[in-house]
Amino acid sequence: MQKIGLLVAGCFVAVMFFNQFSEINELNGQINETSAQYTEELQVSAEIDARGDVYASKEFVEQEAREMGFVYPNERVFIDQNNTASK
Repeated sequence: MQKIGLLVAGCFVAVMFFNQFSEINELNGQINETSAQYTEELQVSAEIDARGDVYASKEFVEQEAREMGFVYPNERVFIDQNNTASK
């Protein structure tokens, strides 16, 4: 009778071990996936930061404003009425 109890206990431990092993493998897969996503997000963040410096520069803001027709106060604007601007 004692051998049957040990056999049942051994089977129980083996099943629990297998379940834990499966769960650990699944969690490791999730960790790897999350780590890859994190690395990708870091790259995207770095690209945004690099572009942010360009967009925040005075030269960029001035260029965009001029393309929209803005000028500095008291600035003289000359308009070519012959439309001879190169295209």
